Amino acid sequence: MDKIAEIIILALCVSADALACGFSAGTSKIKVPLISSAAAAVISAACMALGMAAGESVGKLLPETVQRYISFSVLAVFGLIKIAPFTADQTDINSDRVLSVPEGLALGAAISIDGLAAGFGYAAPSYAVAATACLTFVFTALALYAGAKAGGGVKSGRLGNIAAGLALVILAAEKLI
Repeated sequence: MDKIAEIIILALCVSADALACGFSAGTSKIKVPLISSAAAAVISAACMALGMAAGESVGKLLPETVQRYISFSVLAVFGLIKIAPFTADQTDINSDRVLSVPEGLALGAAISIDGLAAGFGYAAPSYAVAATACLTFVFTALALYAGAKAGGGVKSGRLGNIAAGLALVILAAEKLI
């Protein structure tokens, strides 16, 4: 698979949780300002970059075959976890019906665990880390913001998580080819 396509798919996959959380917030009539979406996206992008850099560093110490199996395992596990039923936690901590920047940061931390692990499993060179982190930021901010705007008529982001999970499993399988 082309590296650019892989980077885009990876960034989109880890942004699916933001879309689901945005839908959930929207259906709960919680407003998500763009600045709060950006705060969550900063954490998500940083976790992705950290995971990818760590994966690349560890990868230098391991034989290529072991690297491929580790990448496959991590991506496949997190892909399958994303397919599992999703329930969004309450994001409006102070109950003011607006997601503040600190609440956005907390939400960013909650939705970034898979990005950290998927980034580690992907283990890309430094140029790909920067590109993936930037795309993760953009996709996460847009997904959270747009999800909240559209959430009034949508009850669940489940389909998005299934699609993202399947995409991660496909990326995982590609590591073995």
